[in-house]
Amino acid sequence: MSKRYNPKIGKAAKFSLSVTIAALLVVVSYFASFLNQATQPLFAAIFTLGVLCVGSSSSALLISGIGGFAYSFVSPRFGFLMLIPWLVRGIVSAGILKGTGAFNTAQPPAWKVTIAMTVASLLTGTSQYFWLVKILQVLPDTTAMLIATETAIAIAVTSTAIVSYLTTKYLFKRVKPLLFW
Repeated sequence: MSKRYNPKIGKAAKFSLSVTIAALLVVVSYFASFLNQATQPLFAAIFTLGVLCVGSSSSALLISGIGGFAYSFVSPRFGFLMLIPWLVRGIVSAGILKGTGAFNTAQPPAWKVTIAMTVASLLTGTSQYFWLVKILQVLPDTTAMLIATETAIAIAVTSTAIVSYLTTKYLFKRVKPLLFW
């Protein structure tokens, strides 16, 4: 039987690390609106690595919740309207990580983490579209908007799948020995 991945980290340290990761995600997200999704791979790597370093499925929701709240203050156009997509990412990724038992082994399996991050990315983009275009109607509901949204979601999902797999499989193996827990 393999050893359960359960880092010895206190609540204050988990919260501090989660806040730090969330702050990095806010910076990346802020620039994403100006760079047409070019920062999505960086976002996926930071989010995946942050969840793995904190070491629990609930950390995905904690990081997303903190990040979404902070991003609401700096969002170039939408403010607190952007909290919903962030929470969707956290709830979905935490739910899938918990449901698949990703943290029940010494090294979380890359395929489980990749599935969680990819599905969360897909549902985040979809929820953002429905929230801002269909429900609140703060963006125009045009064919061009739909095509732009579909393109952005496709880029986000593809890059998240690749980057979260590589981050879990290779990068986290190099970072894990540096962690004191």
